[in-house]
Amino acid sequence: MRADGLKGAIRRLVEAFWPELHHRTHTPHKARVVKVRSKPGVAGPPGECLYSVDLEPLTVDGQPDPTRPFLEDVPLDVPWIGGGRGVYALPEVGAIVRVAYYDGNPAYPYVDGVLSEGKAVVQVEPGEYLVQKDTDTWVRLKPDGEIEVQAAPGVVLRLKPDGTVELLGTAVVRVDAPRVELAGGGPPVARVGDPVQVGAAIGVIIGGSSKVFSG
Repeated sequence: MRADGLKGAIRRLVEAFWPELHHRTHTPHKARVVKVRSKPGVAGPPGECLYSVDLEPLTVDGQPDPTRPFLEDVPLDVPWIGGGRGVYALPEVGAIVRVAYYDGNPAYPYVDGVLSEGKAVVQVEPGEYLVQKDTDTWVRLKPDGEIEVQAAPGVVLRLKPDGTVELLGTAVVRVDAPRVELAGGGPPVARVGDPVQVGAAIGVIIGGSSKVFSG
């Protein structure tokens, strides 16, 4: 048998035992997100994939890979998934992901991770957790236990380990409940219009803070 014939026979034998080598699905590869999907329900298999992306395969250096097929409806990972819980955040179109295959089977791809290539990242300290929607909206869990939430610049909630709570707003801070209690003891809070007694005289409060109001 000629050398090229022997080589071909060995190749066919190897691919018969390990078809993932022929499909190149035995190792992960990069891909670019071209479409995202999300709808409620119980995801398959069996059944429909509800939380997924369509992907354009890429080479190691990030160029389109024409030797790999376009991938549709590839399931995404959901951190902390459970009954009624999970962290749901779809990657944006154009994001670079890492794709792997169950048992190397090309019929069962999945997104193994979303990469930061081409995106601006922010600094975090060791032991810190940050969930950021954009540069102005985030939740930060600091290493010392402080929790800081920002909805917009200047609109911030801070919960400190020493028990201090700070709430900052740029417009109105509204507290709405059937009963509002200010801890620490002391007499009830009086409002404009409430009766007041000074010595033997009884009247009503006619003025108060221009920044604090009650309904």
